[in-house]
Amino acid sequence: MAEANMARNGKFGRGLSGWTTSGVELSNNQEMNGSKCAKYTFENGNVGSLQQVFPIEPACVYKVTCWIKWKGCRQLAIARSGRDGWEFSYFPFDDTQSNTYKKFEISYLSSENPGATGLNLVFYVYRDSNATVSEAYIDNIEVNGTVPTRRGIFLVKAPCQVFSKATGQKLDTCPTKRKLYAYYEDGDTISLHWPSKNKPTAVITLDDRKISGAIDPNFTWSDSARIQQVVMNEIGRTQKEFGNVVGDWCQSFVNWVSILGGADCSHPVYDVSGCSSAIRALGDRYHPVGDTVQPGDYAPTFGDWVYYKDTSKPEDPDKPADHVGYILGSPSTGFNTVEANRGPAVQQFAIPRRGCAEGSHLKIIGFAQAPYNN
Repeated sequence: MAEANMARNGKFGRGLSGWTTSGVELSNNQEMNGSKCAKYTFENGNVGSLQQVFPIEPACVYKVTCWIKWKGCRQLAIARSGRDGWEFSYFPFDDTQSNTYKKFEISYLSSENPGATGLNLVFYVYRDSNATVSEAYIDNIEVNGTVPTRRGIFLVKAPCQVFSKATGQKLDTCPTKRKLYAYYEDGDTISLHWPSKNKPTAVITLDDRKISGAIDPNFTWSDSARIQQVVMNEIGRTQKEFGNVVGDWCQSFVNWVSILGGADCSHPVYDVSGCSSAIRALGDRYHPVGDTVQPGDYAPTFGDWVYYKDTSKPEDPDKPADHVGYILGSPSTGFNTVEANRGPAVQQFAIPRRGCAEGSHLKIIGFAQAPYNN
């Protein structure tokens, strides 16, 4: 398994984003080698704290390092949530003042079952109560070890840029309120396949001001349930807001949400944008149906795709389908779907089990088992 620095914003280039603090503020002029650092002000008493929860793998060694300089302080304590509760490592300062940064480090063996939260780590600095002035600066925090292999759902809270992992070039801008199924590259970066041409591996900076969510080691949702999380967050989004899709974007929509939800994008259906082309690419995953329910018909379930023919258009043997939607559920009288390109924005619909919905020219012609896990 790969190893990387799992600390998030350990050089404070994004302010105090990612950190929970007490008696600590951002400093712009005492940094070690970046542009910013964190300053212990002790405004709440004789101790200041800087805390973060790190994703980790079970039964792996992680090396925690930080650099500190201080004035009027007496010790550093690094606390971490361990197998038997909190564990502390204390580092008494050999002098009340250090004008240059000094390195402190510990090694941590994670438990066999670290739980959903991962490693909870706190950097405490204690002031000297006899000192007239007490302050300390911390920078270059790292937690080096095995990168978690488990993925999880992340929520985009503000537009963020998406870059190619291979070339570093910008691929897209991810819009607000989008959910992504991604995994960690390191503490500052998540990665996933991006649903643009060739579906490249993309990376996004894990900035707490723009993205929330964390990997849960106990994450066990099915493919369909996970992708449904992505689908539901797209309701109300227009084509312009959705992403880099053109033309009749109903098939692009179900492809995109599937890939963003972690589908195995190697299936050929994810290389096409038209409904008819998708039916051909789906092969035996596509199940045509007639105008009425018949014994032995394929019984669709949530996560499947429903294909339609527009009865207002002339028949075209080369174009068997005109529209597609994502099935949310299958009540006894019909289906609930989420569809794009059937109105000004992504919408939810109630449709019959066969035929056309009242007032619609779209007739159901088949269902597809979406290739989420090829």
